Amino acid sequence: SPTSTATVSPTSTPTPPPGTTVHIGDLDGGTRQFKNFWRAQVTATVHDGSHVAVAGAAVTGTFSSGGTASCTTGTGGSCVLSSANISNNTSSVNFTVTSPAATANHDPDTDSDGTFITVSK
Repeated sequence: SPTSTATVSPTSTPTPPPGTTVHIGDLDGGTRQFKNFWRAQVTATVHDGSHVAVAGAAVTGTFSSGGTASCTTGTGGSCVLSSANISNNTSSVNFTVTSPAATANHDPDTDSDGTFITVSK
């Protein structure tokens, strides 16, 4: 006799409601060290106009070492952007947010301005 299988649809990531203004509320840098190279990682947190974390927001930016990165925030409003492999001879790279491009971008711990951060090896 034939067996039936149920199709399960993936749960979609919520997106900010239409008309929601979002901005970067925090950028934090970190690194992953490998034997012959390292990677810069930037954790971005997105807020709405009331400074509430926003899930489902797209974040994109560029690394001075080359390349772009993008991620979508999870339920806590944060996501991680990673660089390509960086030579161990390079001591730091810069990351610049290209979206969301908002004049309200900020960073409460002042290790960035909410749009630009330097990540040191």
